[in-house]
Amino acid sequence: MMHFGNKQILKKWVTIIHLIGLITLLTISCMRTSEKIVVWSSMRPVERALLDTLLHEFSTSYPQYRFVQLFYAPEEARTNFIISSLAGKGPALIHGANDNIGPFVELDVIQPLEAFFSKTELDSFLDSPFPANTYFKGHLFQIADRVGNHL
Repeated sequence: MMHFGNKQILKKWVTIIHLIGLITLLTISCMRTSEKIVVWSSMRPVERALLDTLLHEFSTSYPQYRFVQLFYAPEEARTNFIISSLAGKGPALIHGANDNIGPFVELDVIQPLEAFFSKTELDSFLDSPFPANTYFKGHLFQIADRVGNHL
């Protein structure tokens, strides 16, 4: 097991993994019959290692699902996601920058998230000093785990 010094960061990641699991399970029940769930990310190596650990832990609770995480650099992720989604393929989930939301919505390759959460759950996310939830055209398309452009 990996050691992460900041317990708040670990707690945040556990919450994110649970959200990913909830969205994935709901998405699969509505759209996919595959047992393999692919997650694309542009995370740094230490974050990818943590995500892999948490996805593995989540899959022990739901052994019928197998999670696979693939890394893409940010621009590759955007381009590959658009191409694969338009072809009817691609990941169940993508972790990336919120500036992708506009093109993804316009191309109709992502779906709004508000149907997957209660109002109480959505109200529990940060809204100050920056909102964690990204709305576009009146719909929730992203719940952020960080705010900013990290170069």
